[in-house]
Amino acid sequence: MRFDIRSPSLAQYHWSTLFCRFSPAAALPENFIFRAIAAIAQNAAPWNTEGEFRATVALLHELAHLAQDLSTGIGHWDFLVHASATRSRLDDAASMVRVHGPRPPYEPSAPISALDAEVPATGLDTLLLKYAPFDLIADDQRDRLRRILEHDLGQPLGDDTLFDYSTQAIMESDAAGEVVAYVGGMLVSPEQRAILEGSLDLVDPRRLGKEYWRTRANLYQVLAHHCDLDANATIRLGNLLFGLFADIALAHPPATWVAKRSASLDDFEPLVKFGRLLIAFQRLAGASMDRFLTALMEGSDLEAERLLIEVSPIKYPASDEVYEAWATELREHSEGSMVAKLRFNACEFRLSRGSVMRSRGLGILLEMEAPIIYLTPDQGFVKLDWGARIVDPSQNFGLTQELLDRFTVMELADFLFRTGEFRCPYAEAQICRVAGDRCATGLIHLAQIPNSPQCTVRGLLSHCGVDLPH
Repeated sequence: MRFDIRSPSLAQYHWSTLFCRFSPAAALPENFIFRAIAAIAQNAAPWNTEGEFRATVALLHELAHLAQDLSTGIGHWDFLVHASATRSRLDDAASMVRVHGPRPPYEPSAPISALDAEVPATGLDTLLLKYAPFDLIADDQRDRLRRILEHDLGQPLGDDTLFDYSTQAIMESDAAGEVVAYVGGMLVSPEQRAILEGSLDLVDPRRLGKEYWRTRANLYQVLAHHCDLDANATIRLGNLLFGLFADIALAHPPATWVAKRSASLDDFEPLVKFGRLLIAFQRLAGASMDRFLTALMEGSDLEAERLLIEVSPIKYPASDEVYEAWATELREHSEGSMVAKLRFNACEFRLSRGSVMRSRGLGILLEMEAPIIYLTPDQGFVKLDWGARIVDPSQNFGLTQELLDRFTVMELADFLFRTGEFRCPYAEAQICRVAGDRCATGLIHLAQIPNSPQCTVRGLLSHCGVDLPH
């Protein structure tokens, strides 16, 4: 199952695909992404119109989600889950077609995110994706996580409060904060500032939905109360602290690591970890608080993390241990998969820089040489690439092909078993010679798939045993 993470009405990032789509409300002028990233890298504002400002906000927001996906433990976990689960679900489609006929969606015959036999299991929880919108988390899982935090906090938690700790709220607050940090620090002309001030509803988290500001606001309240700071100091220190907390909370270890230690997967849910980080912070006092604040201000993030772990309700592994485990896991998958290699390189990048990253945005993506990929209605496929993949076209094309294939398989599995609608990434990318009128806008029936041997989707279905009539 594929879930989307959205910037308000502007764009959507497709979790675990490394792809984003822009809406007509944030239409990208031709070559704007190239111009925008070049300007942002120079700390300059790229917008000259309100439309370009909306595109800039959407771009920055979705790049933060890309960095969360490509560089965190929950991103790596869901990548491996999808890699094994979606293909098996397509294999299930053959029997579904024979029983129910060619019209989706079908009822799944197996858990939607079942891991294959190569990944050690620790129980049913191993079968769950690590990111899902809060309102789609299963009731029993939500109640289980609620009980953990209620025990640690010593107070009951309603759904609204629990949402503030959720993975969705952490990642959206994180992305919104990245936008504010970039836009607020850019050099702007008087004309560009006027455009910014006229569009604050797009960048001020307090004017957006609760998922864009409540998690950070709760942290500010704890910080102001515990450290007795004024409003400006609370915001400055709170932004540093939120970046640290978000990164630690998203550092979910691999299934193999959890299984070897007979640990509980629930303890590593970002919702639980973020709540426990708040508890740990409030346990710091005196000399330990002084050491923590000194480490935070000096950028000694591993030391700051260590001090938090010492007083956490449970002893978590440090981030370097988590990402060393992920590097080992992804190294095994990187033979034959350029996407796995990309993720392995992200782990190596982390470990070379200290493994904790307060910021997940454009700067990190450029340093990691991560591809930036979008599908737009007017331009189709847009990709920015860097480093060795530019010099070696076979790497560039190979990665593009793998990403498109993975995205297509995920979209197809979602179409067959959940949504009943399919938009073909190849058609949207405008690189398919046989695409029909509805391929990019939405098919609702298997019979609408183009009747051509050059159709990639028809070939994928045929490989899984779903032979459509010619």
